[in-house]
Amino acid sequence: MRPREEIQFTKEEVVPMSWRKLSVLLGAAAYLVLAFVITAAVLLEDHPRDGGSPKVFQKWRLMDLQTQPVNWLILGDSSGDTGVNPEIIEAELGGAALNLCTLAPMLVVNDAWMLEEHIRRVGKPRNVVIVHVYDVWRRKTREMLPMLHNVPRPWRYWCELEPTVDIPLADQFQTLILTLLPPLAKKRSLSNLISSKFLEVPDIADIGYAIRKKGFIASSFARASPEERKRIRLHVVDVAEGHLRQLPCEGVAPSEENRRALLRLLALSKEHGIQLYIVSSPLYAGLWAKTEFQRRYKELEGELRGLIQSSGAPATYVFDDPPLYELDQMETVDHVVGDAVGDYSLRVARTIAVHRARR
Repeated sequence: MRPREEIQFTKEEVVPMSWRKLSVLLGAAAYLVLAFVITAAVLLEDHPRDGGSPKVFQKWRLMDLQTQPVNWLILGDSSGDTGVNPEIIEAELGGAALNLCTLAPMLVVNDAWMLEEHIRRVGKPRNVVIVHVYDVWRRKTREMLPMLHNVPRPWRYWCELEPTVDIPLADQFQTLILTLLPPLAKKRSLSNLISSKFLEVPDIADIGYAIRKKGFIASSFARASPEERKRIRLHVVDVAEGHLRQLPCEGVAPSEENRRALLRLLALSKEHGIQLYIVSSPLYAGLWAKTEFQRRYKELEGELRGLIQSSGAPATYVFDDPPLYELDQMETVDHVVGDAVGDYSLRVARTIAVHRARR
C-alpha cells in the first residue's frame, strides 16, 4: 500500500492595503457611479420619470420645445386635453394654437405655472384658454403630490413659480432623490435603452405624437368594441351618481390653492395684456338635469365670475351654462369622444368669437 501523499495548500498572499490605495479604489468606484448617473441623465433627458403621469412631463416638454409664442395657448385638465382640437381653434379664430392641457390633479396651479414659464421663455401668447371640469376647483395640493416629480424643472421649483405651494417634507425628499438619480427615476426608459443596445428608446411620453398634433391627444374611444362602449356608458352613469353623492360632503367652492392660482392667471393677463378665457368643460346632460347639481354649479360659476370681474384683467368667463352632451357622446361625465370632440371645439371657438366681437 502506497503511503498517502500530504496535501499541499496554496499559500495565499494578502496584499497590504494602505489608506492611499483604499482612497483610490473608492474614488474610482465613485467616479464610475457618477459617470453612469450623468450619462443616464443626458441620454434620458427627453424621457419622463416613472410613476405619476407621463402626460404632465409630455406637455411641459412640449412647451419647452416652443421657439415663439402662439396666438392661442390652451391650458387646463384632461377634459381640454382630449376635447379641444387646436386645428379647429386655428380654423375658426386664426393664428397658431397649442394644447398644453394636463390632468385635473395638477389643479389650476399648473396653468399659472405654465403660463408664467411660457412668457419667460418665448414671450406672451395673445390669448389663453383655460379649460377645467367643475370638480377641479375644490381640489387641494395633496392631489398634486404624486405628479410633482413629472414636471421637468429643478428641485423645489414649486417654491419659485407662482403660486407657491406647501409640500410635505417627505414628498420634497422623495422628489430630491428622483432629481439626483435619473437611473432610479427613469428605470423603465433605462431598461428600454439597454435592451436596444443604446441605439434607441421608445417615446414613452408620446412627445413626437404631441408635437405633430399640437398637443392634442385624441381619445381611444373610437376604437372601442361594442362591449367596451356599453361598459363606458355604464361607467358614465356610475360616475354621475358619485358626483351627486359627494356634493353635500365636498362642495364646489374653490380651494385656497386654486383661488390663488386663478388670481395669478388674472394678474399675468392684466400685466401682459393677454386675453384670458375661462371655459367650462363639456358635461353629461344627465348630470345637469339634477336641480341640486345645477344649483351648486351656479354657485361655483358665480364665485369665479366675481373673481374675474373684480380683477380688472382682460378676462372672460365663456359659457353661461356648460356645453351638454348625451350618454353615447361621453367617455366620462366631463370628457367627450368621437364627433362630439369636434362639436365641443367648435362651440368653444365660436362662443369666444362672439365675446371678441362684443369688445
